[in-house]
Order: sequence, then structure tokens, then C-alpha cells
Amino acid sequence: MKQSSQNNRVRVVAAGELTDEELVLWKQWLHADDVLRSPCFHPDFTLAVAAVRNDVRIAVVEDDDGPAAFFPFQRSRLGFGKPVGGRLCDFQGVVARPRFQFAAGELIRRAGLVAWDFTHVPASQAAFAPYHVAVEPSGYLDLSRGFEAYVEERRQSGSKTIPKQQRKTRKMEREVGPLRFEPHVPDSHLLRTLMDWKSNQYRRTGIGDVFAFDWTVALLERLHRIETPEFRGKLSALYSGEQLVALHFGMQTATVLHYWFPVYDPAFQEYSPGIALLLEIARDAAETGLRRIDLGKGTEDFKVSLRTAAIDVAAGSVSGGGVIGGMRQCWSHTRSWLKTSPLGAPARASARLVRPLREWLSFR
Repeated sequence: MKQSSQNNRVRVVAAGELTDEELVLWKQWLHADDVLRSPCFHPDFTLAVAAVRNDVRIAVVEDDDGPAAFFPFQRSRLGFGKPVGGRLCDFQGVVARPRFQFAAGELIRRAGLVAWDFTHVPASQAAFAPYHVAVEPSGYLDLSRGFEAYVEERRQSGSKTIPKQQRKTRKMEREVGPLRFEPHVPDSHLLRTLMDWKSNQYRRTGIGDVFAFDWTVALLERLHRIETPEFRGKLSALYSGEQLVALHFGMQTATVLHYWFPVYDPAFQEYSPGIALLLEIARDAAETGLRRIDLGKGTEDFKVSLRTAAIDVAAGSVSGGGVIGGMRQCWSHTRSWLKTSPLGAPARASARLVRPLREWLSFR
């Protein structure tokens, strides 16, 4: 669906209907753009979500040379679309042949969607630029020159987080016990511990519990079982003495680790074990050939102080045409304005009251 041509074809298929040749092309195109190397763009992530949900589809765009782009999405019964994995997906959009151009509105329409809402589309995917309502940085750790080079870069930037954490870690070792880091633990019981701890954290902080849904639990369990050189789920653990103090579950490709579900035991909060674990993960990642750890967007202190750089990601809504799609896109702009304008304060106060319901619905 080149912007200058209407001759391209679009067929919408279930994830399991992709051919082996199409999956090979999808994986090849990931290497043409550093942004696309995120595990969120890997077809194995889409296939894993499709295995636990029945609403995952892929729009395959074809031209005279064959498949040219893959657009994975979830489709509601009313025809509204969202990224595969919904709020769990920290990078979204189209995986396309290098230099292939497409018109976002036409793609959404021909994919059979009334509209497609997005929250983490790389700003570099120019076709979606007319539909942006907000753009934010998604930070990452650059480990391409090794862990020590990363630490030195953070020191020169003026960040004090790493030396401060090193002092806290030494204190934890003195007062609790020697540090022990396990890069990947295949134990499913430990994965359940992570989800239980994370659910408790969500309840303490008033955030909707991601793991209150069968499909999200099943997704992590499925990803945890995947261990291939090009894609895997990775459960890391940090112990101090005999005490389990922090856990993290993420996804990993051959070159990128996605920092996804970190959690720590609140009893050891004074030692910041979550940051200690992240630094151990970064050290191990660099030693095993990974070049980047994606932290995701957010303004948490540790993300701002530890990130080397960032990839801009955008939120918005693309209409597939029609009155309803246009209204959806208009509401997307209005909602963005309400979040930032001083005049929107009363609406923001009301929105906070219904936030738990909105978060629950976003995972349905």
C-alpha cells in the first residue's frame, strides 16, 4: 500500500495462518531497523499472544514482489483495533520491507478496522505521524561497547545512581548476605512468585492488576517456556544470602532485552534491590552479546538516570474511515488535551475515579 499506488493487496489472517516463508521475511526485516529489534516486534511475541487470545489478526500487505509488510493487531467484536498484547506491548506498529511506504489510514481501513488506537508506535514510522497526539521518549541502555563503558558513560553524564546503588548493594551484602544473581531460572514456581509479588505491588499502588486475567498469566507462562537463540522469555533472580530479594521477567531477542516486569520484596526496600538486579542483568547482557536493554517509556527516576538514550514513541488513533472512526480519532485528540491542559483539571479528577474500571476494560 504505497502512498502513490492503490495496487497493493491486503489480506487479514489469523496468526497461525502465516506461512513459514512469511515468518522468515518478518524476521529478516527486523534486522533492517534497530528499532524493530525489540522483542515486541518479533513474530514469536505475536504468536504467543495469539495462543492465549482469539482476537489476534495480521494484515499482510502484498505488492507485485510478494509480501511487503505485516501489521499485527487485536480486533474487538465492534471492529476497533489495538496493538497485540494491548497495554503489555511497549513497541507497536508495522514491520515492513525496507523503504516500503504505506498510508496508515488506508491500511487500517483495508484491515477491516473502524479505528486502531496506539500508545507506543516509534515516531520513525512516518505513516502514523499525522495521527500522533503525544510523543514521549522510551529509554534504553546502550551496551554495545560493554558494561564498563556503559557505567563510565553514566558517570560522565553526571548520573549518581550507579555508585549510590553500589554502596547500597555492599550494605545489603553485609547485613543480609552475599549477592547471588541467576540470569535465567526455568522454575515455573518462581515465575508464579513474580506474578504474586507484582499483583501485591499493583494493589499497594492502586494500579489495575495485570495478572488478574487468565490470558496475561498464560502469556507469561508460555513466553517463559520459549528458549530459542532469536527469541526467549527470561526470568532473572537476585538473592542476598538465602533471601530472594528481586525478580524480573522480560523478553529477549539475539541483541535486545526488553525490561518488562521487575519486582522486589518490600522488606528489602532500603537496599533498592530492583536497581541492583537491573545492573546485574545489564552486566550479564553485555557479556552475552546483547547490545541494548529497552526500559520503556516513563519518568521514573531510575529510568531517567540509567538510560543512555531514548527512542521516541507516539500515542494516537488512526481512523479507518466512517463517522465512528472519525469520532474515535477526535476523542483521542480530546483526551490528550485533557491530560495536559490546565482547563482539563476537573476532567482529570473525574478520570482518576474511574481509572480502575478503565484499566480493567483495557485488558479484556
